[in-house]
Amino acid sequence: MTELAVLKQQMASISRTLDDPEFLLPRPSDESKAKRLGERLAKLSDDLRDIVSRRIPLLEAEIRSQEQRLKSTSRDARWLAKDRVKQLTADVQEAQSDASKLAKKVRDLLEKNVTPNFMETGQSLRDLVEYAEKAFGKERGAQIQQILSGPVYRPVVKVSSMDIHVIVPLIVLVCVGLKRLSEKFLGGKD
Repeated sequence: MTELAVLKQQMASISRTLDDPEFLLPRPSDESKAKRLGERLAKLSDDLRDIVSRRIPLLEAEIRSQEQRLKSTSRDARWLAKDRVKQLTADVQEAQSDASKLAKKVRDLLEKNVTPNFMETGQSLRDLVEYAEKAFGKERGAQIQQILSGPVYRPVVKVSSMDIHVIVPLIVLVCVGLKRLSEKFLGGKD
């Protein structure tokens, strides 16, 4: 069995696994089931990553080496070898396309079944605030709740513009400092 046939067989197995009714149901409410489902999806994702990042590039390298060997093949045998290379190239491109479709399906299933939804995230934040109130007291818990609930309104503090009586001495101080530095380091009197 060729490497390409093994690759296609593995992708067909992944595809059948993804069609499992367990993946088609809504996210399980039981955390242990959701965790198990997430682990299965992570394993499938790792298998697909291996296919896309390691095995398909090996097949592509094999195609390149066969194309290089075509140059040294006799003219009569070259046509048959060219057809095999074209067919292998088409099969590898199809396998790559199928692998990317399966990877998208796994990402969608991970998002649907494993990633917590908005309500669960809100419940987690509420639990965090309650824990903070118990641990740090009501005042700190209320501050944390205010931070988590959204943007905090802070009044804009008006800064008065610098008056001329502040700017002039500042400019004089900078000029005197620059003159002393130039005298010290350059030895000049200008």
